[in-house]
Amino acid sequence: MTLPADCKGATKSKLLQGSLDSVVVPVECTKAVIPYTDANFECAAFEWLIATNQPIWALQQEHYHTMIEIASRATDGVKIPSRKLTRQ
Repeated sequence: MTLPADCKGATKSKLLQGSLDSVVVPVECTKAVIPYTDANFECAAFEWLIATNQPIWALQQEHYHTMIEIASRATDGVKIPSRKLTRQ
């Protein structure tokens, strides 16, 4: 085959290509639950320190430990108060 014939063949096959629209259905995205491991917690803690510009010793504060211990007992996730709610 020659190049022009190949191009015509490719164009023709594109026109005949089927669609998956009737087969594929949209799926609702859900937030992935990250399993607890010491490594995952350490990584999240370091990311929090960096993102919020906290000093390293913030992880050693008694109030931080208390907050984490309370949150660790939650059976269905933790509701974090909004900025507006904390200002009241």
